[in-house]
Amino acid sequence: MIWFWFALAAAATWGLANIIDKYLVTDIVKSPLALVMAGAPLYFILVPILYLLNPIPLTKILILPFFLGFLNPIALLLYFKAMKVEEASRVISLIYTGPIFVLILAAVFLGEVFGILQYAGIFLIVAGAIIVGLRKVENIIMW
Repeated sequence: MIWFWFALAAAATWGLANIIDKYLVTDIVKSPLALVMAGAPLYFILVPILYLLNPIPLTKILILPFFLGFLNPIALLLYFKAMKVEEASRVISLIYTGPIFVLILAAVFLGEVFGILQYAGIFLIVAGAIIVGLRKVENIIMW
């Protein structure tokens, strides 16, 4: 059950990071691209350090995670662009629809299959996130 507390603490930490991100992208660094580029060198510094601390033979199994690690700056750029123009609570509620993609990708690539209650729970969480992301303007629901 300790995993629950770790996951909750991680969510709280990400929540604080999201508020700091919103402050940075709207008040300090006006360009989302500049903010992403400021953090990019960390990837190139940390990966070799981690490899030196725990040498692992570079096989095909490790090539894919390294490749996928380069997708993170792209995701961050899209995230910062959204944060720049919208309220943090709305952006984050849509960012956290990620369980849909995890659900699909885990089933396809990892063979993970949930029971009907787990699927219903994920659906409710994602539906709630989408509802929070909606904005009512003059009797018209807009994203």
